[in-house]
Amino acid sequence: MRFLDCRWNGRARAASAALLCALILAVAAGCAGQRAATVAAGSPLQPGPAAGVTAPAAPAMATLPTSGLTAAPATPTPSASAPAALPGVAAVQTAQVQAVLAVTAEAAAAASLAEANATVQAQAASLAATNATVQAQAVSLAAANATVQARASAVAAAPATIQALAGAAAVTPTVAPQVVGTPVPVPTLTPGPTAAAAACVPVDPALADVAGSAQTAGLSLGCTIAAPAPVSGNGALQVFWTDPTNPDPAARRLSLMIWLGDSREVDVVQGQDHNASQGALMRYPDTWQPDDPPVSPACAAMVPLAGFVMPVRGFGKVWCADDLAAVVGWPNQQETAASLLLQPARDGLLMKVSAPDQGRGYAIALDYGLARAFAIPVAP
Repeated sequence: MRFLDCRWNGRARAASAALLCALILAVAAGCAGQRAATVAAGSPLQPGPAAGVTAPAAPAMATLPTSGLTAAPATPTPSASAPAALPGVAAVQTAQVQAVLAVTAEAAAAASLAEANATVQAQAASLAATNATVQAQAVSLAAANATVQARASAVAAAPATIQALAGAAAVTPTVAPQVVGTPVPVPTLTPGPTAAAAACVPVDPALADVAGSAQTAGLSLGCTIAAPAPVSGNGALQVFWTDPTNPDPAARRLSLMIWLGDSREVDVVQGQDHNASQGALMRYPDTWQPDDPPVSPACAAMVPLAGFVMPVRGFGKVWCADDLAAVVGWPNQQETAASLLLQPARDGLLMKVSAPDQGRGYAIALDYGLARAFAIPVAP
């Protein structure tokens, strides 16, 4: 008899399966024993005589004469028919099968109930996880709402902060230095209230071209507020070159240093091309005195590049003290005397610099507000 595979899922199924397997094996063993007993008897199972009752003797057979008789051929004995099953055994087997079926049904019902219970528990766990997620999202939403409210409060307070800063700026104005390789000194010729209120006057014809070009380039000097003033014998010019070792002369950038003797100031135009057409504006006070050494002691050990010279006096002192070698480069000629034509504007200055000894002349627009300059070459 083949063994049954009694593998079930879950603890309830395991217990039910064990009981079912035991019952089935018991029934099978009983059936096998009864059949073995029947086969051992060697005859069909028939009911025997009752206990204590003697079976009657068979009557005596008459003796027949045998002479003259011929033996009849033997007649084959018919084979015994298959024994019939006992009614009592069939009833027992049926009851056992019914009991097994009942146990199987109970085990199936228990397994189904266990599966349903597991499904309910899984759904409850999923619902709890969903509830936790919703609560976490609610907390996150509350935090985001608080952040939005804080930012709204900051935006609402911004106008007051801006007004306070504007008030502070009005009380203590500060001109931030502009850095282009080196700190830009604060311009000293910024027009005051009297200059700002002065009426506009025509631009001198010698300065008209540079005034228009500077405006086109984005500089904002405002209108000219005074007639041009020529300055003779109290100005100087020196030309500087960056990247002097570059074999392409067009790649070198030209910068200018201009000395204004009347105001004892040095204007530096850091050019962006080989014509110094546009560049940064830096203004320094001229602190060199006639009894000072021509070459600043801080730069006395420096050796000029081949074909270039060391700047001296006022130009040299500014160039050395503010490390302008890295900004405007080196001059290839010594400074030269220059005549100046100056015309002030509301927010800057127009000037013409003429250095006939070197055959150079420049018309220059200086924007004090932007710390920028625009220059074009002109005849000296």
